[in-house]
Amino acid sequence: MKNTIPLIIAVVFGLAAVLAVSRTLSQRDNARGKTVAVLKASRTLKAGDTLGANDYVSHVIPADVYIAGQQVRYEDRNMVEGLKLNHDVMQRSFIMMSDFEVADSPSADVGLGEWAVPVHFADGALLNYIQRGDEIAIILWVKVQRTEAASRDLSAGSKVVEQQEARVLFPRKRVMNKMQNGVILSLPPQEAMTLLAAQRAGELYPVLRRRGDSGSNLEIRQLPAGEALTMEALEKMNREAIGE
Repeated sequence: MKNTIPLIIAVVFGLAAVLAVSRTLSQRDNARGKTVAVLKASRTLKAGDTLGANDYVSHVIPADVYIAGQQVRYEDRNMVEGLKLNHDVMQRSFIMMSDFEVADSPSADVGLGEWAVPVHFADGALLNYIQRGDEIAIILWVKVQRTEAASRDLSAGSKVVEQQEARVLFPRKRVMNKMQNGVILSLPPQEAMTLLAAQRAGELYPVLRRRGDSGSNLEIRQLPAGEALTMEALEKMNREAIGE
């Protein structure tokens, strides 16, 4: 009887070890075949360089060797574009989150209760002169359709005419940070939603303003909470801005 108990215990531990090994092998088999696309440097990057879209390529690796939270997935590339590198990264090396200066993150500059919103401009020529902290106006260029009489003869019916018009979306906003093809603004949630909708409605252009200049400072009406941004709403905002 005394010899039987140790034998039973040994058998139990043996079965547990076999089960653990089997489970580990099963997990590896499940992971095998799955892949993750990560970022690799397309050229040698220097400390202080700002990461751009041409500085990296997508590289596929097995999912079981992907280091979560350290390697940058290709689908998350927008998180690191525009950030500065804190050291050199050799060509064909993996781009890691630790390669970037944490201090460059704009989150510390976001106003209390506000949202940081990226603004992509149709023409980035002026971006070469815009710096962090500058004040800009944002112009929305949209296509609108109007119904006009086909001729002086009212019985001839009407026709739809498409026109392009420029509207003042925001007369004055401070640039919180710059991106490769735009800027980041800190806005109240309602203004942030308006801006996001405007980017889908048309093209945005920046206008650089003199800091502290109060001249021609048009006040734009804020949409009531929950009101969807439509072309009619944008037109009404613009009419109120210019005092019509």
